[in-house]
Amino acid sequence: MKNTFVLIKRILLLAKLFWPHIAGLFFLSLLATPIALLKPFALKLVIDSGFGSAPVPGFIKMFFPGNFQFTFNTIAIIAASLIIIIAIIDNIQVFIIWVIGTWVGEKLVLNFRTLVFNHIQRLSLSYHDRKGT
Repeated sequence: MKNTFVLIKRILLLAKLFWPHIAGLFFLSLLATPIALLKPFALKLVIDSGFGSAPVPGFIKMFFPGNFQFTFNTIAIIAASLIIIIAIIDNIQVFIIWVIGTWVGEKLVLNFRTLVFNHIQRLSLSYHDRKGT
């Protein structure tokens, strides 16, 4: 058990250069929750304002002139546009996480391999003859 903690501590120290990147990945991953909560908003807009009598939310009204009449067709177009915009934002967030995660992972593996290679290079040839592969 003690060896496990020693190994984890050593790995964390070796990954110290990448802690800001890993923290950034963590916070970008936290954005997935609010984006996921936005997805059903378009359906709510169609049901409440399109079929029902609820007014269109204020942040949508600010994009239109003050006396604009919201019909069912315009609300449906707005809802479809919101679905597309939210999907694009979601895909951009996932793509950024994928790119940064891949970059950090590749750099960590490269650093670990470099350390192992340098260690093997420092060993004498007689050590390799005695121990084998």
